[in-house]
Amino acid sequence: MSELLNLPDLALERVLLYVGVESLLRNVVRVNKYMYNFIHSHPHVLQHYFFLGVNEVPIFQDPAQIEKILKHARIFHCFELPYMTCTFDKSTEFMDHCMNKYFVQSAIYNNNLEWLDLSGTQISKLSFLKHLYNLDTLVLDSCQKIDVKEFENLKFCNQLSNLNAGFTNLDGETLVKVIKPPIVHIDISGIMLDLDHVKGLLKVCHSTLLTVHCGINNSVSKEQFEDVNRQYRDVCFSFSPPRYDFYW
Repeated sequence: MSELLNLPDLALERVLLYVGVESLLRNVVRVNKYMYNFIHSHPHVLQHYFFLGVNEVPIFQDPAQIEKILKHARIFHCFELPYMTCTFDKSTEFMDHCMNKYFVQSAIYNNNLEWLDLSGTQISKLSFLKHLYNLDTLVLDSCQKIDVKEFENLKFCNQLSNLNAGFTNLDGETLVKVIKPPIVHIDISGIMLDLDHVKGLLKVCHSTLLTVHCGINNSVSKEQFEDVNRQYRDVCFSFSPPRYDFYW
């Protein structure tokens, strides 16, 4: 430990970048007073928050635990907390409040967030997306409490290139309305599209779009897709459950 503490500030900062914010906030800050002061005075070491559990999900029994994490949102570049479980009362309302408070606040001071993974969490509002201008990747897989109208906030994410919103209330009509270039990859597994949705999506996003994974309406035949295939050959569509794959 003495060798680590004797490192120059820049070298120690580089080492701590590999630790992860969760471990820094829960463990490393408790090593001694020097480490506590160093971490809180060098914001670059708190740029990436991700939960490292392998066979478990993050469980929060106290709202203060979540606020302790999100208060650092202004310096996050990457925030991943998939399938977070809250055991306290009114957790959905609390999460919506925190997301709006801290992520909007972070956008005001320093809009660094590029990667956001909230899959399987209990949020129901997406109004904070209006302020995340630099967001590149958004994962909302299995966030089933989000109303379809909330997904209209995606139109404010002008840098979004990767969207995972499978098994949510997002529908084809809203998707076509809000998604635009530079979108590259879309995963909306379990969401049924019809032929008009597919055509609308390709018409708007064909210049950047590479892959789409989605459900497909049973009324759409393979012949109908082959007809569209003649116009768009660079986009790969795969369907769940599998019906037919196309490279458009």
